[in-house]
Amino acid sequence: MFLCKSVDLNFIKTAKYKSINEVEVDASPSQIFEFFEKGESWVNWIPFISKVEWTSPTPFKKGTTRTVTLNGIKVKEVFVEWNNNKRISFYFSETTIPFVKALLEDYQIFPLTNGNVKIVHTVAFEPHVVTKLVGPIMHKQMGQTFKNAILDLPKQLSKKTERIKYE
Repeated sequence: MFLCKSVDLNFIKTAKYKSINEVEVDASPSQIFEFFEKGESWVNWIPFISKVEWTSPTPFKKGTTRTVTLNGIKVKEVFVEWNNNKRISFYFSETTIPFVKALLEDYQIFPLTNGNVKIVHTVAFEPHVVTKLVGPIMHKQMGQTFKNAILDLPKQLSKKTERIKYE
């Protein structure tokens, strides 16, 4: 495993490469967090995630860890923020392939007056020296991938809501 730099939410301000996307969803903050807490939700939602293994017991909180398999690459993650129904943030602590020096993902949930919520998803990263030359290309590809994923979230949440309604 290759160690990544430990980062906190300040990394969002200092990272050279960032992707910020937002989406409005017809779900409550608690439904969104229920979705986030299930490993299979991430696997069904994001095409390049094939496995999520929580390595900390519930209830999840700041310091929670998990291992995620992304297209065959294993990534260990540490949550630097877990504020139920409001925000989760995690960074990569180790990867099996050195493609980033640091990466932080942040999901913020804002209730709207119409009963929906807005989710603001930010990914900030610093490429590893091995991938530094392709940093701008990597940024563009990652940005589009994350944008597609966050825009697909309402559909994923409605599937979950439909299952809850009819079971």
